[in-house]
Amino acid sequence: MNDETPDPAFDESLIGRYVEAVSARRTRSGVILPPAGRSTRPRLAQDTGQVVPLDPDWTIGDHPSLLRGRSGEVLSTARRYGGRPTYRYGDLPAQHLATRTTLRTEHRRRPRPGQLIIAWYRLYRDWAPLYAIADAAPLPALPEKRAAAWSASRTCSRCGEQRARPLPLSPDPDPERYCTPCRQTTAQERWIEASRAAQADMAAWARDVLADPRTVLAASEDNHIDWISPGYRVETVDGQVLLDTHVRTTTDDRAATYRPDVRNQLEGSVYVGDLLETIRQISARRIVTWYGGELDRLPQGLWKLVGDDFPRTHTAPEDRLSERYRLWTGESPNVRYEWWYPAPKLPWTWTGTGEHERGYKTAQTAKARVHWMREYLTRMAEHDPPEPTARSGSVQTR
Repeated sequence: MNDETPDPAFDESLIGRYVEAVSARRTRSGVILPPAGRSTRPRLAQDTGQVVPLDPDWTIGDHPSLLRGRSGEVLSTARRYGGRPTYRYGDLPAQHLATRTTLRTEHRRRPRPGQLIIAWYRLYRDWAPLYAIADAAPLPALPEKRAAAWSASRTCSRCGEQRARPLPLSPDPDPERYCTPCRQTTAQERWIEASRAAQADMAAWARDVLADPRTVLAASEDNHIDWISPGYRVETVDGQVLLDTHVRTTTDDRAATYRPDVRNQLEGSVYVGDLLETIRQISARRIVTWYGGELDRLPQGLWKLVGDDFPRTHTAPEDRLSERYRLWTGESPNVRYEWWYPAPKLPWTWTGTGEHERGYKTAQTAKARVHWMREYLTRMAEHDPPEPTARSGSVQTR
């Protein structure tokens, strides 16, 4: 059968399908295209790049890579639009079919006048026509400067590989273009470099904290009576204890009116009004805590005695030891290193392994927690930091 011989057995519904054509000698994979020129025989655009006439003796079947529904039907042929197959992300034979935009940006081509729509591509609630790349007309050649810019926008700055689509441009201070593997590798290298710089800053901060005579280390206890009389411990860097007691906001007379079980819970606690001068001394210090809010409730109730001028015992954001220590240990702040902004940050939440801070996390008393805080500060100031660890497989794009 020659190319001009009509093929009465040809089914128009085959156009646009991604198939396997099996003959006696070999199996060909490709997309079925409509006849071209004076020929009445459909064509097969093979994965190898060749376009050959479709032999009616070949056995045609759907390509095994196509997406299938729950009952096993091929989605591209079961759900048609305009009588043509429909494709979606992860299902499109992109080496054969492309939209107008893809033809222009990736292949430097455009549909010829009168070129038929081969299939449709699902775009949210709309459809984009797909054209055969083999039948599209090439665009005019670009001028020399535009051709150089077109090539540079698709070339990786690290490995030199050229891609079909423009690569994303990284922001300052490194406005380069990277392919996906190189972008991840570059970001990891930047993260480790920035993390080492952060480790040096955290070590300098720890030395400044230990050398500051105003520094106090503070911790609170977690127990079932915190809401009545939470326990606090405040020490100077050299170990002088400024406060070590449970504090309540009720006076002795008011506490005497409570039920016996509540009075037992308040036993040994101190009324906050009796600690006014001590709290004022602490508020004038540089308060270092683990999370930052351990002493926020300490002056609670003092406003009834001294008004709005009661002493505050807040921890400055830069003196939260947990955030500084986690950066010094080199663990990723939130398990991720970011592709475009890989600098270590001070996170509000953290999901690291916690191996470096197990001592504080397992401490049950405020005294033990202050001990571990002093231990961590000394470790940061006098020892070399661990090697930064960027978690493999945890990446973030922008």
